[in-house]
Formats: sequence, structure tokens, C-alpha cells
Amino acid sequence: MISAGPSLPLGETIGEQPAPRLVGSVFMVQGREFFPRIISYQGESLAFLQNLGFNVVWLPSPPGPELLGQAEQLGMWFICPPPISPDPIREGESSTLSGIREKIPPDFDRVLAWDVTLTPVSSQLDRIAQWADKVRRAESRAARPLVCRAEGNFQALSRVVDILWLIRPPIGAGLELADYTRWIRQRELLVRPGTPLWVSIPTQLPPAIRAQWMQFSSGRQIPDHLSPEQIRLALYSGLAGGVRGVVYESDRALDAQDSETQTRAAALELLNREMEILEPWLAAGTGVGGGRTSQPEVQTALLRTERARLALLFWTGPAASYVVGQAAAQQMNFTLPGLPETHEAYQILGGTLRPLRRDRTAGGVRVTLEEFDLTAAVVLSQDTLAISATTRRAQTVERRLAELHHQLALQKLQEVQTVLNRLPSGLLEGQTPSVVSQINQGLGQAREQLTFCSQRLQTREYVAAVLAAQRAQRAQRLSERRIWESAVGGVEATVIWPLAGCFRMLPEHLEMTRRVRYSAAGPNLLAGSDFEDLQTMLAAGWRNGQGGSETADGAVELAQEAARSGRYGLRLVAVPRQRESPPEVIDSPPVWVISPPIRVQPGQYLHIQGW
Repeated sequence: MISAGPSLPLGETIGEQPAPRLVGSVFMVQGREFFPRIISYQGESLAFLQNLGFNVVWLPSPPGPELLGQAEQLGMWFICPPPISPDPIREGESSTLSGIREKIPPDFDRVLAWDVTLTPVSSQLDRIAQWADKVRRAESRAARPLVCRAEGNFQALSRVVDILWLIRPPIGAGLELADYTRWIRQRELLVRPGTPLWVSIPTQLPPAIRAQWMQFSSGRQIPDHLSPEQIRLALYSGLAGGVRGVVYESDRALDAQDSETQTRAAALELLNREMEILEPWLAAGTGVGGGRTSQPEVQTALLRTERARLALLFWTGPAASYVVGQAAAQQMNFTLPGLPETHEAYQILGGTLRPLRRDRTAGGVRVTLEEFDLTAAVVLSQDTLAISATTRRAQTVERRLAELHHQLALQKLQEVQTVLNRLPSGLLEGQTPSVVSQINQGLGQAREQLTFCSQRLQTREYVAAVLAAQRAQRAQRLSERRIWESAVGGVEATVIWPLAGCFRMLPEHLEMTRRVRYSAAGPNLLAGSDFEDLQTMLAAGWRNGQGGSETADGAVELAQEAARSGRYGLRLVAVPRQRESPPEVIDSPPVWVISPPIRVQPGQYLHIQGW
């Protein structure tokens, strides 16, 4: 494998502007620090995507002249595979007819970075390294950064490419949000120092779950978009991990006119506009840890630039990535260690910077938020220029932020009512009168706050409008959580039932659980899964693998101490090679076991369990 060198010598340019390049982990585009807000392309006009606040579009193939021309006019950028084959051109093959080139022409000046992903990555490392070397040599003017999508092998890949795009989703992957932030920070220990990390943020249910539902329901469509709260918390958990770019996953065009897609588009625009305000810290800030909060469910991350600091706060309560609940607090404070006493604190709220109370206390400076709602961004600085620049960025989108908050709160009320109408009539009837009363009271409060929000928009009181919209959604989230917990049977059920991970899927979840529970269980289809006889397992097709880790060894065996019933159970062991200094994190499992395939038919339900 080759080592990735600097992406671009200083002073090299594309056209009249400096070419996109990395300076350490900071992306510089046209001489400015740049935070990529990326959307996977589904045929929308680039102008529409730009209006939603995206600055980069990911394409599965190199763009044609028309898209390149539009991007040039709009100042948009692309990420795509290079027009260079990962394999040598075969004798007699026409490079011009196949689209394969030996040199990358200046037509692709609007490409920000080349995606050199080959799947599966774990078995394609050598080909990726060869392709990366080939692409670097094929650049005609400026060597753009190379990016690769990865689930593992981070250490090896970081020696080959400039940027790693982490595709493990923060939703539906078995991690709580705080654990996902910690997982990102651990990847930084594995990669080449200075390697920027990007993350994928899902905006829809995973394709596998949607495909299962299509089989289950004989082709009936599923309401597949994630809630705005799920997307928001997924984004903030990634930002708190110090990522240098976000990629929103989408396999349906965002310009469709149905209400679901409009909600998804509004949620993404709101987050993009907020990130525009925070761009100096997201693009070039240094993570300096977090702080303590008076609300245990709220996590804090602190980013520092030369002139100011940014505190990001986000809710991480149990199952918050599924149905978040109220996720709010009054008079919440957080304490930041090492903060200069001269720094003032301002909350970015509704396009304004709101001064906050701060007090010197044991362990640092304590800052108080009058109202916390789901997430918050607080600027801390004594530099009037930094505060003024942040204020100007916020004021340019002040009205639009308030409109988007109102739109999302109104759509949420309509969606909650739609789900309630689709739920079985007996679900709420089985609740105690106090629970039903609290749900109805919450929806009534939401309607009142939405009316107030509309009035404040008309009088151009945008901060008041944002606060009213947040309070409206807060009341609805509390009702959602109560209904959801009653329907799914508790937080643990999100692991058991694939459709329990989103409030709007409750009717489908209840339909699935009803059918499955009234189905007769068949025999165990997995031969050798009692782990009693090694020869039976080998004959059935069980396999184990060794990862070749440089820091840990693994072993697999049938052991009596692993038995739950019978004489034996399966035991997997991983031990550090240097026990006196074990690694904090490893790149991939040092040992694993793969079960044999089983025969199933479309329409069958699979019950998977183990101990």
C-alpha cells in the first residue's frame, strides 16, 4: 500500500481560484475553511439543493457537461468516482468509448474530492491503494483529496486516502447516541493523524427494513422517512465527535410534492442553515472535550478556534434515536473547565445571539440556559469581531429559521394526529384516564403554541416564533413517547422488533407483532446451533475467521463454561498481545464465527435468538 501524501502543493490553483485541498484536517476551498454538507443525488435540480443549504452533491458516477455547467454557475461541488478505471485498460479496449481516461481533464474542476471506494472494502484494500495511486498520477492540474467509504479497516485505509467517510449509521445500529459519539472519537485513534472523518446521516428507514416490509405486506408502501428529531440528534452526535463533513443518505428525490418528502426537505434545510452559522468551528475547530450538565441526559462537546469556542449540547436519553420524548429542561446549566473568565456566553437561537448568565464555580465556568430543547449551540468568546461575524451569519437566515421551525411543528401535529387515527382503537382505551388526558392536553398545548408562533411570524418576532414552535413540538414529543412506550412494551423492544424504531411506524409495528405472535413456531433451521458437537457444526458449514490484528489475538472453542443448556456452548476469546498495555480500541474483530446459510421462503417470519 502507498502512503497518502499532501493533496496539493501550496499555490497550485484550478482556474483562477486555489484548488480544493486539505491543510491538516481542515478542508480549504477557494481559500476558505469549508465544511461539506453533502446530499446523495436523486435527480433534483442543483439550484433546488442549493436552496436547501447543501454545498456538495455525491454522485455514483462522474457528472456530465450539463451538471458541471450548473455547478459552475451556482458554486456547487461534486464528490464522485474518478473517470479512471481501478484496473488496467485491457489490450484492444477503447478508453474513449468506455469513459476511461488516462488523464483527468480540467472539465472536472467542480469536483471537490474523488470517491475511490471499492466494495467489499476489506478484500479490496490493495485495489483501492492502486486506484488511489493511479488517480493521483492522472490529475492534470491539481490533486484533489481522495475519500473512501468505510465500516472498518480504518488504519489501513487512512494510509491510502485523505478522508474517511464512516458509513456506520447513528440510528438503527444498536448504539445509543452518546455511544455513537464515543465510537467516532475512537476511530480517530486508529487513523493516520490528521485524517478528517465524514459521517453518513440517514434520513429514511434502512433499506433492509423497508424491503422486509414490502415482503411482509405484499408490496404495500411504508412511510419511510425518519422524524426530524431523529435526524437532528444523529447529526449533533456526529458533530460532537468532531467530524469534518456530513453526508445525508437519501434514495428518493427531495423535490417531490408529498408531505413526507416536504417534511424531510424542511428538516434538512433547517439543519444546513444552522451549520452555516457554525461553519468556522465545524470546519476548523479543535475538540477540547466536553463539560458537565445539570441534566444527565444532555451531553456537551466543546470546539475551539483561535478567537472563540463553541459548546454543542444534545439530548442522549434512553432510546432517544428512536422516539425522543420531551427532551427539554428549564434552567439547565453546564460547566466548562478551563474557560477564561473574560469570555461571554451567547446562545444561537432563531438567528440571534442571546446573552446567557455565567458564573465562576468550582471546576470552571457555569453557563445557564433558560430553556433547553433537544439541542443547543452556545458561543463563548471575548472577541467582539468573532461575535459580530457570528451574528451576521445568523441574521441572514433569521426569518427562514423561524419559518422552518413553524413548518416542522405544524407538520408534526398533523403527523401525530394521522398516526393516532391509524392506531387500533383499543390501544388508547387500555390506558389509564390520566395518561389519555395528558396526551390530549399535550396536543392542545401544541395547537396553542402553533397559533402563537404564527402570530409572532406575522409581527417579525422571530425568536419568539422559534420558541413557540419548539414548545409546540416538545408537547407533541411527550405524547409520542407515552403512546410509543405503551405500544412497543418498553425501550428494549426496539431491538426485538425492526419497525419499533420510529413513532410513525407504530401502526405497521402493531400489525407485524400481531401476525407474528399468532403464528406457530417451526423447527430450528440452524443446524449445529446447540454447539454440542464440533463435527456436526463443521459438516453444517459453520466457519470461524481470524482478523490478523496487530494488537490482539483471538480464539474460538466449544467450552463447558459457556453452556446454557447441554454440555457445551460457543466461547469466543480476544486477548491483547501486550497485556500490560492493552489497546484502547482495535480496528476490526480479531475473531469471528459465521453460521451456515438456511433455506427460507418469501413471506416467512424469522425468529432469531441466542444467549
